[in-house]
Amino acid sequence: MHFNNNNDFTYLFRSKCIKTTRKKGFTLIELMVYLCILVIIMSSFMSIGTMYKRYEEKKEMEWYVEQIHSLITYSELFCKANDKSARIVNTRGTISLETEERKIKTLIIPPKYNVYINTDIDNILVISSKGNIYTSGTISIKGPRDKQANITIQPDNSYVRVR
Repeated sequence: MHFNNNNDFTYLFRSKCIKTTRKKGFTLIELMVYLCILVIIMSSFMSIGTMYKRYEEKKEMEWYVEQIHSLITYSELFCKANDKSARIVNTRGTISLETEERKIKTLIIPPKYNVYINTDIDNILVISSKGNIYTSGTISIKGPRDKQANITIQPDNSYVRVR
């Protein structure tokens, strides 16, 4: 051993008495713990992403249901105010309020939604010049992931129920 005048024991680290080795890389256990934590965090983010996507789809479908309901209400008021009969027609991708002369209002539906107007006359609702709906039935809106909303219409009393 070396003789140290300072008595600070630094000679131990400079000499060959105690060998220090450097750690190169990670152990297998450290890598496994890191990967497990990473998988837990990523899975929570993925589940939050799918929940948010479902929430967006639900809100979008509710918006289209509200727009169709407001089109029905608007058609009743339009017919009463203008003393004209009209009809709500469902064609591919659009639902429109039409009189004999022209289209009054059109709602464009994206292709991922299927809208069916189930009445006596398929895909048509008839509104009288006094603002009463002549045909009873159900408007069914089927969205992505088989979500469905129904608007039930009863004639003459303007009863509209959204489920």
